[in-house]
Amino acid sequence: MAQEWQISHSLERFHVNTLFHQFVYEVFIQLQKQDVSLSKPDLAAQALRYIHDHYMEPITLEQLAQILSYSAKNLSKVFKKETGHSLIDYVIQVRIDHAKELMKNTSATIQEIAESVGYSDRLYFTRIFKKVAGVSPGRYKDSLRNARSGANRLYRSSRLSIVPGRLRRYNVYRYDNHYQYKGENQIPMYKGLKLSMAATLLFCFALFVSACSTGTLNTNTTTVESKLTTKGEAAPSNKPQSEAQTRVITTIKGDIEIPSHPERIVVDLYLGSFIALNVKPIGTPELNLKNPYFSEALAGVENIGEYESVSLEKIIDLQPDMIVTGNEAAYEQYSKIAPTIVVPYGELKNTHEELTYFGKLLGKEAEAEAWLADYDQRIAAAKAKVESAIPSDAVISVMQDWGGNTGVFGDNFGRGGQAVYQALGLKPPAKVAEQLMKEQIVEVSGEKLSDFAGDYIILTSDTITLADLKTEPIWKLIDAVKNDRVYIWSKERSWYFDPIATLSQTEELANWLAGAK
Repeated sequence: MAQEWQISHSLERFHVNTLFHQFVYEVFIQLQKQDVSLSKPDLAAQALRYIHDHYMEPITLEQLAQILSYSAKNLSKVFKKETGHSLIDYVIQVRIDHAKELMKNTSATIQEIAESVGYSDRLYFTRIFKKVAGVSPGRYKDSLRNARSGANRLYRSSRLSIVPGRLRRYNVYRYDNHYQYKGENQIPMYKGLKLSMAATLLFCFALFVSACSTGTLNTNTTTVESKLTTKGEAAPSNKPQSEAQTRVITTIKGDIEIPSHPERIVVDLYLGSFIALNVKPIGTPELNLKNPYFSEALAGVENIGEYESVSLEKIIDLQPDMIVTGNEAAYEQYSKIAPTIVVPYGELKNTHEELTYFGKLLGKEAEAEAWLADYDQRIAAAKAKVESAIPSDAVISVMQDWGGNTGVFGDNFGRGGQAVYQALGLKPPAKVAEQLMKEQIVEVSGEKLSDFAGDYIILTSDTITLADLKTEPIWKLIDAVKNDRVYIWSKERSWYFDPIATLSQTEELANWLAGAK
């Protein structure tokens, strides 16, 4: 049949079709004679196959139930019984397993890996990865790098050949640990790249200067101290008073000696506080440079890469005299370049704590106090506007569209959470409030969406409109959608949660709530 099919004439192909149907008929006759019963494939097996083939796409219980022609309730029950896991938990585990494989076998960025396993939101991916794997993606990559090349190597691999678009998908089979790319075999996507000789020499010089100027840093302490304390002046008394002096700062990494007046600072997570205090760093991650709330103040600031995969070579080139980071896993490498202050994300709970902390660190206490006074005045005006416009018992939800499911946010993870819950003092739905404030991000399927939906919804999406929600089977049943009480804004405006962004977002959302019905 195969040979005859190669003949292009239609008559021959008609003959092949006839033979094929005859072949199928004979197979069924034999099955019938042998009393072989035909049954539908096992439901759990079908679901597993679909998950492994489509894990990089949005998957919900309702969607999969519809594809397999079963009720969502029945599918959920059978899947849990057969696998011991809920369907969503299993999807998450499969995605994280694939993410680990990509980290082992490629030098892809965290963002690329997140997208390749079905997470467009890198921060959510980071949180889920840490919850499942016990460490952040950045730290997991570091452990792999150290295992391969030894702890004495500062930097080994770098992206060289980048495949356009998303990473090639993996074929995965439940009972087989064999992984292979779809498409061409044995095509290297990434290659190792040694650190250049010039960068190596520059790094050694930086270590020498650091050793001469700042002395040995204490990195052995494990006590977490949330308040900044200055141990005193450490500059030799025989130096002219005009020369830069140093201070010793107590941090979670021990006592760190820093310049009294640092001038060349690299900062990642807390850039907004630095800009509020009129301190312009020399380098920051790429995403910060796109912050619409103060991008005009960042002219000349160098791009050092992504949050969890910054270019160490670039930081070395910038020759900073201090590094401030929220990435605790990066401390070992950063501290070899310059005195490094680590403030893990979440340790500073609100705008007041953040500005006060960095005001003291930078010797800008007066500037911090003045900025916070103006902040409090503007926030009070925004709160008054909202209180006069909406019922006192109204509840608000902060959400993001994630394709199949919906992300719901607490008061300290962006998307407007700081503005809504901290600045304006509004409340989430009572039945889920404790969970939201504890977990900060909750991924919600359609069947649970109504539990998390408040009287007003702040929704992040770059594609969906209110008109679209009114046609969605689940969303159109939500009261906030029915009553036009949904505020939709883009990721570029909702993602940022620094003090400057929080202030602007608070006033923006207050104006909307004041005009909402």
